[in-house]
Amino acid sequence: MVEILTKLTNSFGNSPVHIVELSGRNTPPKPIYSIRKITPERKSKLITPIIESDTNVREDIVYGKLQQITKGNKKPRVKALEIYSDQSVSLSHTWEKIEFDGKKYLLHFPLRCLLEKEDKTYLIKSEMLDLVGTGETEMEAEESFAREFDFIYNRYNGLDDSRLSPRLRRIKNTLNHLVKSVE
Repeated sequence: MVEILTKLTNSFGNSPVHIVELSGRNTPPKPIYSIRKITPERKSKLITPIIESDTNVREDIVYGKLQQITKGNKKPRVKALEIYSDQSVSLSHTWEKIEFDGKKYLLHFPLRCLLEKEDKTYLIKSEMLDLVGTGETEMEAEESFAREFDFIYNRYNGLDDSRLSPRLRRIKNTLNHLVKSVE
């Protein structure tokens, strides 16, 4: 761009060239700006050198512990307290109670599940109960997990142990030890 402007302004030579304002047909043009030659010194100040960047760009997914600071009515400021690499961390979702379809499953102890995001889908997994909830949002995944929990709790408790495999009997026993009461 600077090269083109330099060629244009210097092509006028010593002729006076102005940017003008036209008021009407019968009034002479009013000069607003006088176009001058661009000197080599001025041209070198206008040109920014292009610096090749390092093409070895590496992107990593990291997780962190953040602190949000709000002073008065100002916009909140976020400060990173700790950063963890993708390989050394997994997020969890903890259930104190599970609610679905008007029922509340009160638990003896918190149920900790793995929370993952794959592409645009959230997953909440309980390896112990062999349960997975999925959704496009974390809320949808929670609802899906609660629906699955309600289903297997009622299904397994509705069947006699003789009709369940050893693995499903263990899950049924785990569910019954986990659930304090259903409201």
